[in-house]
Amino acid sequence: MRKLGIVIAVPQEAEAILADGRFAWEASGPGLYSSSSFPVKLVISGVGKVFASWALSRLLHAWEPEGGCDLVCILGTSGALGDQAVASLWLVGEFVEQDMDASALGFPRGMTPFSGMEGPVLRSMGSETRSLALSACATACLAVVEARLISGDSFIADGRRARELGELFSGSLCDMESAAVAKLCCLRAGLECFALRSVSDNADHQAQVSWTEAVKLSALDLDSFLAAFVPLLR
Repeated sequence: MRKLGIVIAVPQEAEAILADGRFAWEASGPGLYSSSSFPVKLVISGVGKVFASWALSRLLHAWEPEGGCDLVCILGTSGALGDQAVASLWLVGEFVEQDMDASALGFPRGMTPFSGMEGPVLRSMGSETRSLALSACATACLAVVEARLISGDSFIADGRRARELGELFSGSLCDMESAAVAKLCCLRAGLECFALRSVSDNADHQAQVSWTEAVKLSALDLDSFLAAFVPLLR
């Protein structure tokens, strides 16, 4: 069975998953949990790219005594860059780090200079993993759409800026963690990464209110997905 690591930014997004007795979670460090039922570990990262990167490092280190981890799943809420419906679910296999801007050096925005990247889009999900994720959504009766997501260390709450970023990167969603995790996974051979995101707001002036209300519902959907996805990894 494959070994799965889960990254979730804040406790509210993980509440239903951690309360799900099917996983029999045991705390193994601050914000770090291991399932007694499945080869799954979960880390609460905190907000932003630096904390997400550090959390991934902790997660991979926790897997080392058991032979390592080969799949990372990022779960949580996301802002919409257009008119995507609040509470809609999106499967993400493409990521862009929107606040990496070295265009003055001649690099496309989103592309890290001298990193070996061939372009700004980060991809680390294989076709089999994609099929399993879509199958899990179907099993859990969750409607899901595929999308590209952009990340940066800013909470977007301006509709005009959201639309501009969506057009610039051909993205549908935004968050503050996923691209950092995907970027590090791309650098590690044999480590796949994808995200399942629930839209909590439309990245506008009502974003803060929308997130507070929507996160409770999204937590239930994320738990339903994970409960259906993990058995498929055998």
